[in-house]
Amino acid sequence: MLAWKRNKIMYAVFGSLLAASLISLYASSLSYTAIQEDQMVLQKFNKTHIYPWEDMEKVEYVYVYGVNGTYYFTAKNGDKWSLAENFLLDTTAQSRFYSRLRTYEVELIEEEIVED
Repeated sequence: MLAWKRNKIMYAVFGSLLAASLISLYASSLSYTAIQEDQMVLQKFNKTHIYPWEDMEKVEYVYVYGVNGTYYFTAKNGDKWSLAENFLLDTTAQSRFYSRLRTYEVELIEEEIVED
């Protein structure tokens, strides 16, 4: 009898943790940033923001030598957001990205942070 009660509690705890994990996974999959040929798409849960390249004012790339950096975007309407560099931005994708910045005359500022 005692083992059955313990098992019911363990099943409830396990089920709760599983449900919380699945909800968290679903919520995290709703947010993304897509850099496309003619625009950037920011999806944050239930809101989608589309920024054509023409509406971009500047992009700042801040990095520490040898470590992935962060891109800080500023739109002409004042909206700002950031995007951490990751393994998906290989040299080909990075080249296309910088090409888009030049094509649409978006100001690019690169800043290296020197660690002491």
